Amino acid sequence: MPELADVFRVHGPAYVKKYGERMLPSHKRAMQDIVRCRTGELGGATYYCPECTDFHFSFHSCKNRHCPKCQNDAADEWIAMQQEKLTPVPYFMITVTLPSELRRTARSHQKTVYRLFFQTSAEAIQLLAEDPRFLGGAIGLMGVLQTWTRAMEYHPHIHYLVAGGALSPDHKKWLQAKADFLMPAKPLAVIFRAKFRDALKKAGLFDSVPQKVWEKDWVIDIEPVGDGEAAVKYLAPYIFRVAISNRNILSMKDGRITFRYKDSKTQEIQFRTLPAERFISLFLQHVLPRGFIKVRYFGFYASSKKHLLEIVKELLAVRPVKKEQSVRPEKIFKCPDCGKPMIAVQDIPAKRGPPFSMPFGRHNEAILK
Repeated sequence: MPELADVFRVHGPAYVKKYGERMLPSHKRAMQDIVRCRTGELGGATYYCPECTDFHFSFHSCKNRHCPKCQNDAADEWIAMQQEKLTPVPYFMITVTLPSELRRTARSHQKTVYRLFFQTSAEAIQLLAEDPRFLGGAIGLMGVLQTWTRAMEYHPHIHYLVAGGALSPDHKKWLQAKADFLMPAKPLAVIFRAKFRDALKKAGLFDSVPQKVWEKDWVIDIEPVGDGEAAVKYLAPYIFRVAISNRNILSMKDGRITFRYKDSKTQEIQFRTLPAERFISLFLQHVLPRGFIKVRYFGFYASSKKHLLEIVKELLAVRPVKKEQSVRPEKIFKCPDCGKPMIAVQDIPAKRGPPFSMPFGRHNEAILK
């Protein structure tokens, strides 16, 4: 089956020729990196299998965060890094969605709107948490921005993972939340709407938004997601998933791309076929601005308030995690035929050429364990 790189390799040149002058640098870079990922363009190494007496090639990854080939190992590493932040309490997922009327402005002013989206939604959650009727103290939350639906349509929303409780104002008590309730969603949505409206005014973007959006109900969902370890594993796919995975691209024929996705309401597999130009456009609208941080921490999870997290851990009698010197394990390349370790015999230098210069095709890659 074709991969995203194949789509860009075949149809990318025509797309760039047509829209290149209007394309963002981050979009061009994403296309270029994905096409070159794990090919001779980025270099690599030649390996020899003593068992099969055969040679194999392993090419370097592009490491672009939007590449479907480069996110597999990153999730496991991130989960391990979150261990220091975990506390033995129930966790909740708060999903905050931008109304459809705001999406055109968000797409045209991504850096500004996404930043305000994070800022105002986190402030709203923290403000309601301080209300004595609910938690009455400072909370910790980590949020990740996601911009797509399963059908790849533009749908900006933030998933917040929130510890089920709060640190009292005097920092002497842990105020435990109920196992199935953190805070009410409707008042939270009202607070968020007001804060976002004020932020748009200050940013000079208020007039670009249809006024009816301020009169409708905004949508926020809150649900329990288990303990700390389960919650982090729950959040990890939202962080490292890209708009579409290679395994869901089914065919590329006659200038049209067919892919599958699971309907979020019915949980049934759906199929969608689009002209290649439309498919590429859909994918690129989810490429984030260069340098934009899509995972952010607030409250006692923020790095600037690390001392508060230590107080929370003391109150919850959390044993400190023993820090061991981080040693990256040696990569062992195994033969794709017999599975035995291979020997590196030669480096393959990178070939820096113009984008989309590679011929269509797939390269033989070693299995990396």
